[in-house]
Amino acid sequence: MALILDLLGQAVQMLLVVAIAPLVLGVTRKVKARLMRRRGPPLLQPYSDLWKLLHKEAVLATNASWVYRTAPYVIFAATWVAAALVPTYATGLLFSWSADLIAIVALIGTGRFALALAGMDVGTSFGGIGSSREMLIASLAEPAMLLVVFAVALLAGTTQLSSIAAQMIDTPVGLRVSLALALFASIPSPAHERVLVHRDFWPGNVLWQRGKLTGVVDWTHTCRGPAAADVTTYFQAANAD
Repeated sequence: MALILDLLGQAVQMLLVVAIAPLVLGVTRKVKARLMRRRGPPLLQPYSDLWKLLHKEAVLATNASWVYRTAPYVIFAATWVAAALVPTYATGLLFSWSADLIAIVALIGTGRFALALAGMDVGTSFGGIGSSREMLIASLAEPAMLLVVFAVALLAGTTQLSSIAAQMIDTPVGLRVSLALALFASIPSPAHERVLVHRDFWPGNVLWQRGKLTGVVDWTHTCRGPAAADVTTYFQAANAD
C-alpha cells in the first residue's frame, strides 16, 4: 500500500508539472508585458496555442530520417523528466534519489543535443544554421546553469535536490555572495528571448510616408528568433548604405 501511495505521489508530481507549465509561461509573458507598459497576451494563451498545434498536420521533409522523427519525443521526454525530478510540490518522493542537479543538467543538455541533430539531419542550410545557433546558446547558457548548481550545492553539501530543498527550508541561509552570483547568472537576457523576427529587416523593406512608419514588407523568411536579430540586421544594412 505504501508503494502504491508513493507511485501515486510521483505520478501527481509529473502530471502537475505538465499541466501547470503553460500557465507559468502565460504568467511570465503577462508580467513582462506589464513591465513594458503593454497589455500582453491572455494568461491561458499557451494552452490555446498547444491545442492548435496538436491539431495541425505534421510536416516532414522527404529526406528526413528516423533521427528527425524521434527528436521531438526525446526532447519532450528529457525536459519532462528533468522538470518532474525537481521537488516543486513535495520532497521525499519515490524517485527523489535520482533528482540530482548534475543529472538534470545532463537531461537538459540531451534535449539540446537532440534538437541540434534534428536540425542537421534534414541537410538544409537553414537547419545547419539553426543547429549552430542552438549550440552557441548552449555554450553560453550551460556554464551559467552549472554556476547556479555548484553555488547551491556547496552551501547544501550535496547535489541531491530533496536534501537541498529541505535544507533551504529548515536552515536559515542568510545573505551570501555565492547565492547573489547564482541569482545573477540565472536571470535570462532579454536579447535571447525568442520572438517573431523578420530576418530581412533593412531600410529597403521599410515603408515611410511623411516621416512616419507605415509598413514593413517581404515577410518571406519570418521565423522565431532572438529579439535583437532584426535590430542588428537593420543597423548593419543602414551603415553599409
